[in-house]
Amino acid sequence: MPIDTKCPGCGRLLRVGDEHAGLHARCPACSTIYLVPGGLGPGEPPRTTGENPFGDRTEGAGDGGRSTLPPVAVSPTRHATPHRGGLILVLGILGWIVGCPIFSVAAWMMGSSDLREMRCGRMDPAGKGLTQAGYVLGMIYSLLWIVVVVILMVVLMIGLAASAVG
Repeated sequence: MPIDTKCPGCGRLLRVGDEHAGLHARCPACSTIYLVPGGLGPGEPPRTTGENPFGDRTEGAGDGGRSTLPPVAVSPTRHATPHRGGLILVLGILGWIVGCPIFSVAAWMMGSSDLREMRCGRMDPAGKGLTQAGYVLGMIYSLLWIVVVVILMVVLMIGLAASAVG
């Protein structure tokens, strides 16, 4: 029967298999390592899995024959995808300097995607600040361009209507 737990780092509700009771687990959202409740008698030390809490295998650890893998065995320093915070920030700044909304739209879209991946724990969160800065710069400049284009279209329509009448 699965165990419902709450991550002490981000408060996310998690469900892990009962075979992981008393073992260390890593939250997939924020990478916090916590002890899965249950399975321990009074005064009994936490079970070990033959792995340290950071997911690096240590062969021959004394696990008393109860070796299982933790729910998520990924180190906080090893993520599936490295961050692109620097690139996103550069694109956001280039949009303002060059005056080309293509850079800003790219920063906005890439920043949105990368921030979502960081929240899910699939991307290295070390570049979150750079990514957020580039995302905001790209979003603001893109929205300014949209407002300018809409205003120009309205002025053009008024000009065409005025020339058709008079």
